[in-house]
Amino acid sequence: MLIEALSAALSTASFAMDTVDIWNDPGSRMNTGHLLIALDVSAFGDASAVQKKVARLQESVRSSNAGSPVHAPGDLEHASLQQNIESVALAQSTVLQLSELPVDESLPFPTPIEEGTP
Repeated sequence: MLIEALSAALSTASFAMDTVDIWNDPGSRMNTGHLLIALDVSAFGDASAVQKKVARLQESVRSSNAGSPVHAPGDLEHASLQQNIESVALAQSTVLQLSELPVDESLPFPTPIEEGTP
């Protein structure tokens, strides 16, 4: 409830109870708000203890449905990051735009990595 109070109050958005169901009225304006809070967990104590506690919660979520995979928050983003750690797929139009940017002439434009190349 505190998160919703802050999200709505600080962003001038509506409370969830006051929003229109977009599935009943697809043309409606929901007026939702978003809140991002960044915390330095070390300000509250041992950061590694917090990491271990969160890891325990994530493992509990992942193992909550035996026989069917369950993702904990951040799992899909982490998998995507690992998949793109060496390269990021770009549309050909983006590569063309990048190649047209003015750059230091002594630096060659990087050769695109072909799919399947390690």
